[in-house]
Amino acid sequence: MTQPQMSENVAATLSYALGWVTGLVFYFIDKRPFVRFHAAQSIVVFGALHILIILTTGLFGLGSPREASPISLWVCPFTGFWT
Repeated sequence: MTQPQMSENVAATLSYALGWVTGLVFYFIDKRPFVRFHAAQSIVVFGALHILIILTTGLFGLGSPREASPISLWVCPFTGFWT
């Protein structure tokens, strides 16, 4: 008895569901080229965004948008962020 396989479109869509984590799961488990392409794209895009968020948080000290760091206290009054 064989189990029904998930369709390619559903598997490719699910590879984006939780960012780079599900991309890794689908990349190593599913061997279909269409699914692996979307899983690799998910890894690259969401991995880069994750690294970018970590770097900007570390450089600018912006853990949350309204956190009172020296940079946000200097920039926010000019942009109208506090209004």
